[in-house]
Amino acid sequence: AQPARVLRPRAEMALPTPTLVGWPEDEAAYAALRRGYAIPVVAAVAGQAVGWTGEGGGRLHQAFVDLLLAELGLRDWPLAPAAYAALFDGPLDSLERVVSEWALPPAALDAGDGWRDAYAVVAFIVAAHPAERLATLHRRLAVAPDATAWLRRHNVAARDAAAQKAWLRFVAAEMETAVAPAPPAQAVQVMCNPSLGERATLYRYDVAADSWQSEVSGYYWVFMNPLPDDSGVLLQAWQPRSQGSVGMVWQGGELRDVFRQAINVHLFRVDAVQAHAAGDRLQLFEYDFGQNQAQVSVLDLGTCDEAGCAQVGLQAQPVWSPGGEQTLQMLPMGSLWLGDGRGQMTALVNQGRAPFWLDEETYGFARRQRVMRARLDGGATETLLDLGEWGTAVGLDEFAVVSIVRSAYNADWLYILLELADGAPLVVIHDMARQTTRSFRLAGALGPYNPLFTSPDGRWITVRTFETDGPGWQLHLVDAATGETRALRSGHPTSFPGFDWSADGEWLVMVRDGFLLLLAPADDYRQLIVHDFPECDFAGWVN
Repeated sequence: AQPARVLRPRAEMALPTPTLVGWPEDEAAYAALRRGYAIPVVAAVAGQAVGWTGEGGGRLHQAFVDLLLAELGLRDWPLAPAAYAALFDGPLDSLERVVSEWALPPAALDAGDGWRDAYAVVAFIVAAHPAERLATLHRRLAVAPDATAWLRRHNVAARDAAAQKAWLRFVAAEMETAVAPAPPAQAVQVMCNPSLGERATLYRYDVAADSWQSEVSGYYWVFMNPLPDDSGVLLQAWQPRSQGSVGMVWQGGELRDVFRQAINVHLFRVDAVQAHAAGDRLQLFEYDFGQNQAQVSVLDLGTCDEAGCAQVGLQAQPVWSPGGEQTLQMLPMGSLWLGDGRGQMTALVNQGRAPFWLDEETYGFARRQRVMRARLDGGATETLLDLGEWGTAVGLDEFAVVSIVRSAYNADWLYILLELADGAPLVVIHDMARQTTRSFRLAGALGPYNPLFTSPDGRWITVRTFETDGPGWQLHLVDAATGETRALRSGHPTSFPGFDWSADGEWLVMVRDGFLLLLAPADDYRQLIVHDFPECDFAGWVN
């Protein structure tokens, strides 16, 4: 029966007689006939018994009725463990969502995913009150003026931190649990800050032992990123008295200062210099809010004194050659420059954008809608891929090339990120050997920085996009091996980059509001780590 008809108050039902539907000939037929009669009858009687008037809470009422039908053996409870796991792909704001969707009527269970929030919240309330009869909990819904009042009647507030933690733990317990793959031989470093402007604490989470350890605190940290070799983390702390900030490295149980910066200059990304993956040279991306511009520099952790470590500013973002002794940089007008291993420009080599290296002597770049290949010795420039022709064949007229990366998973593959005319990103995987091209359209809008990352083994392409109608963001995973994609949404906008891959490329940790999400995508396994700390904005794998 349709929910809108069966669940409305004082519904009139015309039920067929057995002579019209045919006499049941076996027990299965009798059971089917019984369900056919019982489901609409029980649904209508339940609504009248609790006094539901149909003026609000339609989907919550629908969930209570289906829970009753499940207890009577008349209908399967639709919220299977796998559905709880699917909730984690969203922002997990079901408590707030049922408040905002109070006025919505009952809906068909195949009409999108909105019904899951209401069903999960009803299951949460019922589980939290095991001594209460289902009819009692249902009746409180019927007399509540709104969802906020109904939740408060059960000691739950949609925006209350304790209620949110209880909700997260409930959903985690109800999740479908697959056999966990072996975790990496690493821990997760987490930076937690009670609120902006307060002193933060570094914690270490042991995945295998499921234990937390406080390591160091007392600083106004506003940023954390693992070092490229995962031997420690790079931090940035405000120093209110000096109106500046200081960069610190937490490594081997010791904290040391490595650079100083103005208070309005904020770190937002740290990369390795390829030839220095041991972590002694870092590429820093900062944003100067005073000048309203981004800036790039190289920090040499191997060259330090009491004043800090050597830091050299660069004119543009460099792309290091595989050996790390050369760089390519693109200036704003589209000129491509060759540079040395320190990132200092030495010669103009071409015109284009999105430079990348194929080997120490060969590089590539985008020119208009073509991916080009050229040699440093001045040989002929040739076309690797005509994106314009390909786009016409697949129905794409306008797009811009954002970045290109050669795959570490398959040396014949190029990962190309495009921005379409409507602002949506498109990931393209081009096989240079077979001359085949695959593409994957993603949701959201790209940010003002290079949003294309890959896992250490190159199998997983990760693209971070921002929601166009709110502060949330999405992390898209594209499996280059299988072509499967998934998106993980977060309503936690202050975390950046918000995720980190383990050294073996098998596990991803993602910062979420009130918990950490550990994901082993190749095994389709996810684990929720709910913590009791107020705000944890940064997390990364460390040795």
